[in-house]
Amino acid sequence: MKTYSRFFLLIFLFLFFISCNQKPNPVVLSSKDLFAQKCALCHVAPTVDVLPKHLWTKFFPELGAKMGVLESGYNPLKGMNINEIDAVIESEYYTRNQIVTNEQWTQLKEYIIQNAPDKIDNYQRSEHQFNNLDAFKPKKINLDNNPGTFITLLSFQNDVLYYADLFGGFYTYDFKSNQSSEYKRFENAIVWYQQLKNGDEIFTEIGKLDPTEQKLGKLWIQKENQEIELIANELHRPVHTLSQDINKDGSIEHTISEFGHLTGSISQITSNGTSDLLWPNPGAIQTQMHDINKDGLMDLVSLVAQGDEAIVSFIQQKNGDFKPEYLMRYPPNYGSSWFEMKDFEGDGDLDLITANGDNADLTYTQKPYHGMRISLNDGDGNFEEAFFYQLNGATRLVAEDFDQDNDIDIALVSTFPDYENYPEMAFIYLENLGDFNFKENIIEDVNLGRWFLLDKGDIDNDGDIDILISSFTYTFSPVPDEFQKAWEENNVDLILLENNLFNY
Repeated sequence: MKTYSRFFLLIFLFLFFISCNQKPNPVVLSSKDLFAQKCALCHVAPTVDVLPKHLWTKFFPELGAKMGVLESGYNPLKGMNINEIDAVIESEYYTRNQIVTNEQWTQLKEYIIQNAPDKIDNYQRSEHQFNNLDAFKPKKINLDNNPGTFITLLSFQNDVLYYADLFGGFYTYDFKSNQSSEYKRFENAIVWYQQLKNGDEIFTEIGKLDPTEQKLGKLWIQKENQEIELIANELHRPVHTLSQDINKDGSIEHTISEFGHLTGSISQITSNGTSDLLWPNPGAIQTQMHDINKDGLMDLVSLVAQGDEAIVSFIQQKNGDFKPEYLMRYPPNYGSSWFEMKDFEGDGDLDLITANGDNADLTYTQKPYHGMRISLNDGDGNFEEAFFYQLNGATRLVAEDFDQDNDIDIALVSTFPDYENYPEMAFIYLENLGDFNFKENIIEDVNLGRWFLLDKGDIDNDGDIDILISSFTYTFSPVPDEFQKAWEENNVDLILLENNLFNY
């Protein structure tokens, strides 16, 4: 162990214990009001019934550390390697301030234990009416001869399927020959890829897939017929990059969603090479470009999770700066994972369609508030939830008028489905029937993969839009043995759903 690491660890623990004895000015509140007040300091306050009692209790030591109270016997640095310890200490995440007194922390725990349910009801829609997905023809695809699938990127662009794996490989796949070819190789997994109009290619390398405070991510550019070049390094688990000429100055700006872990950010590399901080919090998942306020200047819209879950707009000002504004905020237990902006109502305004269902954390259980939400735009950029489709573990969606009947249909993937009761809901295609009525369509052999990513495109060039689903059989939540065995034995990496619209 390095000497300086030992020194900083001792300093960290000393400061932590000191902070726990520096009590804020106490204000006498009822337990209910205390819970609401303290839980709303960093995000929308959840209700106490969102988790069962045993999971609240399991989460207490880490939750206390985040509030500046170190419980006896708990060390938030336990199990970390030296590099990770140094990164956590440098972040000052656990030592910034104490937001509750020790007495208030005890009061909060007692309130939660007294009021949290023993279990939460995993309600589903009262009656599902599942139909076979006859509108699409499924095609199972094996990309290699190895069991298990670890696809970290799925992107269909310019009639080519690009995909990447956990081990740094970046590939193309030819549907006619059923052959994969290695395109590039990186040190770590590529999780986002974008082709620019001028032929340049942008690669987002996450650094480390598992949660970390180490800044190991990189952003690369490959210019047409040139070697690959590094745009930025020391990025904190970047998961998405939007590369666009946002301010119309003739140059590309790169907006990077650094999901991070305890800390993170949304940052933008400007055309002159400087880096501007747009959002100082962790959990950024993706960013899109839209003119939200219809002033002729392009704005940014981002999904953030990891505590303060929200859809945030960054409104471009005349001087080129961006002003953050919340479009929607969600409680931290929603597990926001993806969004698309579509004119769902057909009134000329972009609406929000979100997938909420990430369940890879300390509070794993089936959560009835997970699912797909449609939030409508009133025309002035104000959004209100209008529809909720309950789906345990909903993680990705693609929205499109797949049947070309002038409304938006939605395909959903659940990476954390209710395997015990509704395993077929790992993939759902919702055909829009109007007035928020949807026909629920499922596919056969849905248990052949742990479905993780989605994309869409006219893959067979027949004029309609097809759907691609990829698997990721990494274990990050409980899975029945028969599913794990099926993933290991069947070697299905992708499912192509070919749209039958013009093939009847």
